[in-house]
Formats: sequence, C-alpha cells, structure tokens
Amino acid sequence: IPGGALIATAAGCFRGIPPFIRGLGIYGCGALAAYSIVNYKTPWCIVSLTWPFLLLFGYGVVWVMQRLKNPLGPPMVLSITLGLLAASTYRMTYLNFFHYTDAEEPYVYVQTFNDVYRLMDPLDKMVKLNPLNYQMHGYIMLDSYHPLPWLLGDFPNVGYYDDDTNPTTMDADFLLVEDRRIDEVEAGLKDQYFTAPLRLRDAQDESKLYLRVSKFRAVFPGRKPDFIPGKHGGDNPDGKAQ
Repeated sequence: IPGGALIATAAGCFRGIPPFIRGLGIYGCGALAAYSIVNYKTPWCIVSLTWPFLLLFGYGVVWVMQRLKNPLGPPMVLSITLGLLAASTYRMTYLNFFHYTDAEEPYVYVQTFNDVYRLMDPLDKMVKLNPLNYQMHGYIMLDSYHPLPWLLGDFPNVGYYDDDTNPTTMDADFLLVEDRRIDEVEAGLKDQYFTAPLRLRDAQDESKLYLRVSKFRAVFPGRKPDFIPGKHGGDNPDGKAQ
C-alpha cells in the first residue's frame, strides 16, 4: 500500500499520466482516507484498499523503467520490485497456509480453528462409507455456532439449540456441546460415545464433541468408548477423535 500510495500521489503531479491511472489514484487515496477515519475495521476491509494500489504499483514500476537513462537502472528497479514481491509472497504464505488461526496475527478475525475437523472428518468418512449417512441426526448446543450451518448444510437432520431450548431426547449420532452444558447433556445420554474437546474459534469457550459409538465404530476401529452412561472421567487422554 505505501508504494502504491506514493505512486497515486505522483499520478496527480506529472503530465501525461493516463486518465484511468489518475482516477485510480484518486479512488485509492480517497478509500484509504475514508477507512482511516473509521475507528473500527474488520481485516477483510483491506481487500477494498489494496487492489487500486497494486495496479498503481505495477504501472509505476513500468513508468520508471521506461524513463531511466542509465542501463543499470531497469535491472535495479526490477530487482527491488522482485524483492518486494518475494517479501509479500512470504508473508502471504506464512499467514494463509500456516498461521491462519493464530489470534496474534492482526489479519486473523473470528477464524474457525482446525478443531472443527474433529467433527467434519468423521462425518466425511461416514458419508463415503454410505451416502445414507447424510441422514444422521446431530445436535449443536452452542450459543454461537457459525460456520457450522454452512459446513453441515448437506445434513438435513441437524438441530441447533441455545440455552433456552433442548432436544426432546439427548441422544443423537453426534453432538457438539458447550462446556457449561456438558453435565446437563451427559445426565440425559443413554448411549456410549467417542468424545473429544473442540474449540470452534477464538474468544469462545471449549466445547465437547460426542460421536455415537454404534454409528462411528467403523471410523474408529478398536477404540474404546470415552463416555459410558453412569461413568465419568473416561475421556480420551489425548483429547482427539482418532
């Protein structure tokens, strides 16, 4: 953005700049000023800011190279440009492929943690074994459960329950239960379950995943139940639905 902003400013000072580039510079600087005034911004607002400056930066590199008289000038400009692109690519890769759920990163905002795969991977395996498993029944008992309605959109028999609502019976093929409701739910369960902790996203308490043993035994061959009605403290020690 800084390089593009400088070029946008220069676009208004030099003659012969194409009207499109001049207009792009005005738009980019205007958008930057407008968003700077707004106190609260979500990270994806950056999308509205970066694209004009990226185009302006590319135009500026070509404009400078075409006007350099020294034969060493263009290679030097190209080297600097490639260095900036390499640094940007590194940061992009670092964030998007390795630290996309790291709350310490300024561009990470209400990102779903990889814990969600503790639910989605067993469901995907069950569906591959038999497409009729799309009809499994599930209960999501969380105050805040997005993006689960989207992720579970192919499963029509999933119910969502907040503090004021409960299913008619607690047992289901899978359950995801908020920490403070675990005792209430376990008191009503009559089947055996594989369990695992699951934290959906930052600033949210840990919840607990239940997968009915009789349904998911094929996905976890040889594994013993973690929850047996009437018994407590039987959670899998590594905390994972393997």
